[in-house]
Amino acid sequence: MTRLMVPAASPTGDTASAVGVRPYEDGDREGVLGMRLSPLSLYRRFFAGTPRIPAFYAETLGRVDRWDRDALVAVADTEIVGIAEYTRDATLPELADLAVMVADPWQRRGVARRLVAGLTALARTRGIDGLRADVLADNHAARAAIGRVWPHAAAAHGEDGALLYRIPL
Repeated sequence: MTRLMVPAASPTGDTASAVGVRPYEDGDREGVLGMRLSPLSLYRRFFAGTPRIPAFYAETLGRVDRWDRDALVAVADTEIVGIAEYTRDATLPELADLAVMVADPWQRRGVARRLVAGLTALARTRGIDGLRADVLADNHAARAAIGRVWPHAAAAHGEDGALLYRIPL
């Protein structure tokens, strides 16, 4: 297993802390389900009001196959503080859907950026040359992050107030 240790500020500002980014493992399911997420963060990730990570998502974590579906987690000490994943489109195998979730105390600290950088590198090695990301129109932080990393990403209006980004790799 590849481990990449990336220095990052802790939620309390302690710059001596580190966040590790590594491949998702079967034993990480409970850690992901236990991430500290507000109702707003859950809504922005799953596009529905939910008090916790939905059961269907927990089931999808068991389908990581390292080719059509892959995921990386960010770990601070022993706590999983973020996850990024892609799922290849079965009809357009060079395209994959991207999803990212970061625990509230760790948002806006570069965790998502490091997860996405690692995941896009993996996707490229597997023949994926584009990503799709659904982002709620009022999720200004995610929209700004996409714009910083991929300034040429095109967004179209989708259903339920979402923007559908096409991101070339």
